[in-house]
Amino acid sequence: MIRCLGCGEPFRGAPQPGGWMCPACNRLHTRTELATQAMVAGPFTAPVVHAPIAPHVLVQSRPCLACGYDLLGLVSTGACPECGAPVERSLRGNLLEFADTQFLKEMRLGARVVFIGTLVALGVSLVVGAGALAFGMAAQSGVNVTGGRWTELLPRITEFVGSIVVLAGWWLLSRPDPGQLGEDTGAQSRRWLRIFLVAEIGATLAAFVVAMVPGWQAAMANAMSGAGPVTISMGLVIVVLSGLATVVATTGRFFAAVAYIRSLAPRVPDAALHKEATRNLWLLPILNTVGILLCGLGPLAATILFLIMLNRLSKGVAGAMERAKLAALRDQAAAEVNAMRNA
Repeated sequence: MIRCLGCGEPFRGAPQPGGWMCPACNRLHTRTELATQAMVAGPFTAPVVHAPIAPHVLVQSRPCLACGYDLLGLVSTGACPECGAPVERSLRGNLLEFADTQFLKEMRLGARVVFIGTLVALGVSLVVGAGALAFGMAAQSGVNVTGGRWTELLPRITEFVGSIVVLAGWWLLSRPDPGQLGEDTGAQSRRWLRIFLVAEIGATLAAFVVAMVPGWQAAMANAMSGAGPVTISMGLVIVVLSGLATVVATTGRFFAAVAYIRSLAPRVPDAALHKEATRNLWLLPILNTVGILLCGLGPLAATILFLIMLNRLSKGVAGAMERAKLAALRDQAAAEVNAMRNA
């Protein structure tokens, strides 16, 4: 990790033409000083070695990793006429460290939003479940407990808002790479992921709308216990269907999300993440469906395993961004050395 030589503040962002001004102590670091630090691999970063590519003219279509421009006919030592990115950077494959910086920032932000949104949703569901258990135990003991309308509306509101937040995070995380080379192995899983996310939001929205109708919980209780007359209303039908749709959409989203993460693992690169995603590809859907019979702990276990995997992906993207920054500084240092030799 590159730090300020005066106060130790971590270097963030990209170096400017004049160097980097530390925001903590206002010390100005030249690009040469930054590149000198980048030459030494720190404890938090892996060294990046760029094998030289012999100068040649591209005779096949290759997209620019930064903007997707077709580089056919350009010299490997030149620059993309569309965005100015070095052509050589686009010839090094699909590792995330060579991807567009803005694309990596959106991926990291999306991973963090999904992680936080899923974690908050898990906490809310645990609180709601504990509250429902407490109400049920109190009712069985003969205590007249009335939670009020908020006990019906609050879980649905938080569920719907949480779905919107998770959808926004996944939309950023699953954005297509404009510089993807060759076949996009994550295209199909990304497409299904977005379909299931929209379906999940629709199901939670339907449940929220029904929760606004007074008396549907009593109708559901009568239908489940047979203690009273059962009135088959449109609200009751929607509640049942939306519940089933939520389970199906959530299970499908788990499957598509894990498949998409598995397609990203070789680009991190992280063999352990790929192995973990391959295992979770069948394990998480089982825990989210059949695991409900295990005192309802299956979905909880599936969410925890998913959070662990998502956190690993987020760290992998952050590491790729750090390596890309170090590689840019090393390339800049090499260019400065070559310029001095040729002068």
